[in-house]
Amino acid sequence: MKRSLRGVTIKVCGLTDPDEALAAVKAGADAIGLVLHPTSPRAVMPAQARRVSDVVHAMSPSRVRVVAVVVDAEPRAARELAAQIGADAIQLCGDQQPEDWVGFPLPILRRIGVEPSAEAELLAWRPVAALMVLDHPSGPGGSGRPVDHAIASRLCQRAPCLLAGGLGPDDVAAAIARVRPRGVDASSKLEAEPGRKHLGRVTAFIGAARPALARAHGRFGAFGGCFAPETLVPILTELDAAWRQLREDSVFRAELDQLLGDFAGRPTPLWPARRLSEVLGCEVLLKREDLLHTGAHKLNNTLGQVLLAKRLGKRRILAETGAGQHGVATATACAQLGLECVVSMGAVDAARQRANVLRMQLLGARVEVVHAGQRTLKDAVNAAMRAWIADPLGSHYVLGSALGPHPFPSMVADLQQVIGEEARAQSLAAGGLPDLAVACVGGGSNAIGLFRGFLTDDVELVGVEAGGTGPEQGAEHAARFASGAPGILHGCHTFLLQDDDGQVLPTHSISAGLDYPAVGPEHAALRASGRARYTWATDEDALAGFDLLARREGILPALESSHALGWMLRARDELRGRRVVVNLSGRGDKDLDLLQDRHGELERLRERSGALP
Repeated sequence: MKRSLRGVTIKVCGLTDPDEALAAVKAGADAIGLVLHPTSPRAVMPAQARRVSDVVHAMSPSRVRVVAVVVDAEPRAARELAAQIGADAIQLCGDQQPEDWVGFPLPILRRIGVEPSAEAELLAWRPVAALMVLDHPSGPGGSGRPVDHAIASRLCQRAPCLLAGGLGPDDVAAAIARVRPRGVDASSKLEAEPGRKHLGRVTAFIGAARPALARAHGRFGAFGGCFAPETLVPILTELDAAWRQLREDSVFRAELDQLLGDFAGRPTPLWPARRLSEVLGCEVLLKREDLLHTGAHKLNNTLGQVLLAKRLGKRRILAETGAGQHGVATATACAQLGLECVVSMGAVDAARQRANVLRMQLLGARVEVVHAGQRTLKDAVNAAMRAWIADPLGSHYVLGSALGPHPFPSMVADLQQVIGEEARAQSLAAGGLPDLAVACVGGGSNAIGLFRGFLTDDVELVGVEAGGTGPEQGAEHAARFASGAPGILHGCHTFLLQDDDGQVLPTHSISAGLDYPAVGPEHAALRASGRARYTWATDEDALAGFDLLARREGILPALESSHALGWMLRARDELRGRRVVVNLSGRGDKDLDLLQDRHGELERLRERSGALP
């Protein structure tokens, strides 16, 4: 059976005996290379190569690929040699021509010498080879000499590539950060002597390469990635490179910091909610993102992305919105920085967030109401994505949460982590770190912004999803972690609500900003690792949380943030005596029409709770 090279990101080449192969497989290599070129110091005879191959396949029958490395071989000879040693793929070095290898029965890796003229060779081989191996241009390979990283980086944008050329445990992470290859391939720098691997170096190399590759490609453990239409891949690559450069650029940073401070109103306070604390029996500190200009945390992200788009020469900004706050924040940033703005919004959300529709229009944005699908946030994202695909060169899509294809989850989280950084410093100034940091979770930008400030501290992180009418009964909700499963939606691998056939399920929440069927991939990874806990609050819980804060503290929270408060009200026995930072991600002005319709329900909740006078 033909086995693809999908998932191969770390290859250890030039192994000569079964013990080396076992060490590489145990350390986490995805592929091992067996050199069948007789003049190489790492050459193995076919019989020995077969023994190594059998050991690898016995230990890892489905994951690790055995690659036969040949020089100047013809297709028939290469096919016979690969069959003789039990190889899963073939790596071609030398003067072969791509047209001779069309239809070859095994996946092909092609060695490319990294030099100014290499792009033509790479493009010629791209229809035939599954992976390119970028090596120093001298000889057929294995020289141990590093490649030109600037040229290699450009080649990696044209085809899937493994970076080779003198990589070792000490320099592989820096090389990955500069070049951003699909994966890496190493041989000579992992040796104790020519032809014999140093097993400790093999383990150290893989240990350094794996997290560096994950960071380079927006991976959060098993989640994240970039599953995007081909037309968007170059644009996303450009965006990623621009963000990595500009986030470290002192001029860009100074301009963004000035906008966040003088225009948006940062830092936002950390308010000791004493009367709320009396009811809940714990010390509650509210991170007041509701006091940011436009009334929510969304402006942190939109100012950064619109400023970035302006630097890239984009003329039009596209956005999606559910609760309307991201749309308002995008329209605000565009008005401030002088760019055209188009916001997609589901018809259901547009009806229940009429005030925000008017705000966007008054700020100069064009609001495109979406009548397809469930007519909520997922459908608005679909519409904005289609508009971007139609005009990727002239437009920039300001995705509103920490999800979507890479680099959006990382970029949005980078822009929102100012919330957690401020909250941590303010909490320390007010007496010490909290025991818990709590936030509502839709896509997850406000929560990841808060959580990033406390990731390395002994602080419990709690994300509260929209439980709707109660996910434990299988009713309508948007609690992805309660009944969802891993899958791919809108460009990334994460947790989402889907049926047995992988079709996205309808969602429901009283809050328009929490009814998205997927959650940001960094949250999925935090849950998988156990670093963060995710729970849910029902519509009724959210109304109770809203009413409690309004009457005890004189603050009208957004219904999104009210979910965090509603969960705390339900979990007050657990929280008793503890110190809790809660991200108040937005204010409730936008929800007044809905709250007016639910006024009777609020009154009944108040009577039942007995918590308020």
